[in-house]
Formats: sequence, structure tokens, C-alpha cells
Amino acid sequence: MSTDLPTNRSSATDAAAIQDVFDRLTDAWNRGDGAAYGALFTADADYIDVTGTHTRGGDAIGRTHQFLFDGPLRGSKLRGNDNIADAAQFLAPDVALVIGGGASRLAGQAEAPLDRQSVNTTVLVKRDGAWRIRAFQNNRVQSPPFGLPGGGPGGPGGRR
Repeated sequence: MSTDLPTNRSSATDAAAIQDVFDRLTDAWNRGDGAAYGALFTADADYIDVTGTHTRGGDAIGRTHQFLFDGPLRGSKLRGNDNIADAAQFLAPDVALVIGGGASRLAGQAEAPLDRQSVNTTVLVKRDGAWRIRAFQNNRVQSPPFGLPGGGPGGPGGRR
């Protein structure tokens, strides 16, 4: 029985393509283009936002974001990680995991406030030669409650 873990080896082409997905995601958000945003997700994608709302499918993700871009997130700007390609862990040749982060600033804000900082987990799949997001979960960064030990902000092994 093999206990080998998947390697993080991929082609430079795949890493660049994954970076491009995140760059286009940020661009679509910053233009307020829900259709372009949703097109980066698979038809069977799962998207869990910071409120815990679960949206399924790229089309629904796009429609939901267009509603947000036309309303409470009008004029907001997203900032993500600049070097996602280095954070990508290839679990298989056609499956990648990215644990990243970012922040969105609302219209009129010069910088994203601390309460808009997020950490997210993204699973991407390569289908028909193109990388798309299959699953995304976004969480606000916050200190662990009750001083729990662990990897959160301020906890052992976490940011300080």
C-alpha cells in the first residue's frame, strides 16, 4: 500500500492559467461584471460566502454577484493575492487547491478595513483544457474566540 502524498508538481502553463483565473476573477469584480465573474466557475460549482450562504453553479454565482454589484457592493474593489500560482497545490494533474486571501473595499474607502480581510479556500479543476473554480469558501479573518490555541490570528502558529 502506498502512502505517497500528491506532489505539488505541475507545468508552468497550468500555474500561469490558475493565476489568470484569479486575475480575471478580480477584474470581473472590479468592473462589476457578474456574468464574467460567474463564468470562471463550473456549472456544478459550490460557493460559500462570508455569511455562510451557499450558492450552486456558475450561472447562479454570476447572478448573485450581479445583484451585489448593482446594490450593496456597487463600486467596491477586490484585492487578492498577487502570486496565486505559487500557492497552488496540485492534488492531481487536473485538480488544484489554493488557500489565499484578499480584501474588498467599498466605494469611497481608500483601503480595505480590517473587518473586510478574508481567507479563502478554492478548488480548481481542469476540464476540456481550461481551469475553472469548482469550490470556493470565503471567511473573514478574525481572532479566535476565548483565546483558543491554533493557527488563527494571534494564536500559536498564527499571525500576530
